[in-house]
Amino acid sequence: MKLFKYLIIFLVLIVIVLAGDNWDYSIPNVSYLHRTTNEPWDIHMLIIDLKNPGTSLKNVIGQDKAWGREVVSQMAERHEAIAAVNTDFSGYDRGIPEELCIIDNEIIIAPKYRTAIGFTNSYSAQIGMWTDRWNWYAKVRDAEGNEHDVVMMNLDINLDWLCLFTDEYGHTTPGKSVSSNVVEVVVGSDSTVQEIRKNEAGIQIPTGYYVLTGRESAADWLSTNISLGEKLTLELTSVLDWRNLWQAASGGPRIVKDGQYYADPIATFPNGEDFTLNFKNSYYNYRHPRCAAGITVNGDTLILAVVDGCQPSHSVGMTLHELADLMIEFGVVDALQFDSGGSATFYYKNFVRNSPSDGTERAVAGALCIFCDKNYINIAPQANILDYSGEYSPDYSILKLIDGNKSRGSGKWVGEVSDSLHWVELDLGKIYPITHYQLFHGFYCGDPDYLNTKEFTIYSRSDTSERWQEDFHVINEKYQARDNLCTFETLKNIRYVRFEVPQANHVIDDNILRQPEFEIYIEDTTATTINSNSYFVPKSFKLFQNYPNPFNPSTTIIFSIPYQTDVKLKIYNLLGKEVLTLLDRQISPGNHSIEFNSHILPSGIYYYRLETNYYSTTRKMTLMK
Repeated sequence: MKLFKYLIIFLVLIVIVLAGDNWDYSIPNVSYLHRTTNEPWDIHMLIIDLKNPGTSLKNVIGQDKAWGREVVSQMAERHEAIAAVNTDFSGYDRGIPEELCIIDNEIIIAPKYRTAIGFTNSYSAQIGMWTDRWNWYAKVRDAEGNEHDVVMMNLDINLDWLCLFTDEYGHTTPGKSVSSNVVEVVVGSDSTVQEIRKNEAGIQIPTGYYVLTGRESAADWLSTNISLGEKLTLELTSVLDWRNLWQAASGGPRIVKDGQYYADPIATFPNGEDFTLNFKNSYYNYRHPRCAAGITVNGDTLILAVVDGCQPSHSVGMTLHELADLMIEFGVVDALQFDSGGSATFYYKNFVRNSPSDGTERAVAGALCIFCDKNYINIAPQANILDYSGEYSPDYSILKLIDGNKSRGSGKWVGEVSDSLHWVELDLGKIYPITHYQLFHGFYCGDPDYLNTKEFTIYSRSDTSERWQEDFHVINEKYQARDNLCTFETLKNIRYVRFEVPQANHVIDDNILRQPEFEIYIEDTTATTINSNSYFVPKSFKLFQNYPNPFNPSTTIIFSIPYQTDVKLKIYNLLGKEVLTLLDRQISPGNHSIEFNSHILPSGIYYYRLETNYYSTTRKMTLMK
């Protein structure tokens, strides 16, 4: 009996040891957490400071084309990201993201009805369902002003819909495969109609071109209104304007709204997530592997989470409510789920950290990649409020302007507002070499405008004997100032900063004009350089699958080299005969890519082989002309 008792105690102690939080703070502005619990849950989380100019992100899609799957680690390594998670669901079994996709201010997939997360140029984030907060109003207009709705973009088309395909599609257009009445209009980079194709096979879209594909009534409209040489007008319009987003990725459903668990209403397209009751009950309330992204109250901190599932001894997965509770625990006020189940993947510093339920990574539609190029320190918390205009009233007697989600140390102009300028001056305490100013959107003030003004100016100087120099002047059409970032091309030595609002351009809301929240950055030269390849030098030789594949006429081959060595990369035909040498020289360590143009070769199956003194491997690719 005693032996059994001691065995139970021993097992409990093992569970206690195994359960817990393990943090990694080795990368500036990014915190990694591996949490194990007794549920059992195995959780991986990343907390990213979006305000810091040394941190950035990118929405990456499989094989860098709308049509194509790829594993998350390969996408991350190709782009030299420090971290990544999978994003949108894959549509139509071909890896096409099902919903809104924006990369570097270019829209790849048009929105329909799922929840999306968008990032502005200064990387503040927002989450919303497009039917709740955004609407898609895309149109094409001919030379005579006749117009037609453009319903989808880089996705397969439905009956009577006119759809747009760009060179980002990465595959031949649908052509006659979708209907017996199909018209495809090929439009050049100058918006002029280059070709009209009726009931023909699909085509590969030239760089800079786009194709309008319509069937049935949409095909009839194209036949009636569009002619060769005609110049078209294409309007890809949404409200809110997608052009304000630098990156955007979708998933769904939304799981947190206003800091509370959110279950999307059961409704059919286009008013909500298109889930049936049975599907919703199982998908929401059963435990599955999960992947989620959330933002904090200011939209300035991004939190990514992946929870393993379907592994009873390791991690049982979470319901959507449990996943929402996890995100809320870390201060998330808005969150959505990305593609989960076997697709859930968490990549960090050269390795996939979670245990995908398939036993290995699943090729997915895309990934959200995180980068950290430099380490910048915000010195605003050390700034004293030196002087201010008459109506300005700090909230606290301690005259400090501090960063964070709380209002302590912030100030406001109150009472009767005069006709004079409103201003506040800061003393940083000593001269600093400044790299950036950041004024960021904060909801904690009680409304979505962190600054109730449409114009403001920032001045600086290094000594009180100097004249103020203008650094940063913003005029907004609306009474908001969102996500404004001032970057100096060369370091500027500054001690004193002045924030100024002209009386004629402010908004009086209960006679209060709130002070913005400053971020004033200097570069931390004592920190290890993040882009020194310390995280990116491969640990082993690796030859990746070419992309796109199949291809015509060109494809990209990527390989990893852990140290400097002689490398050969050759192409062989199906019979094993060498047909081309792409590379034969010494290569430095790192990830390398070579573009292979196949114009001299016929269609067929080929092999490409990587050879070094200590390693060789071969992969297969298909050329389709």
